[in-house]
Amino acid sequence: MWVIWNTRNSVVFDNAAVSGSKTMHHIKSTIWQWLNMSPKAMELREEMQFTDLLHGWRYIMVEER
Repeated sequence: MWVIWNTRNSVVFDNAAVSGSKTMHHIKSTIWQWLNMSPKAMELREEMQFTDLLHGWRYIMVEER
């Protein structure tokens, strides 16, 4: 939600152009950064690379593997 809100503010206040693919990339990179927040998330991050998140979104974003 944070990325979407920031994107919206850029459009409204800065008259910025929006790219759906850039917004999605920003969302995924934010999620990747947030994987530092818990031990379980850190374990998941050790098993994967950022490109796995970019291209294998549905595989990664599941409750249990």
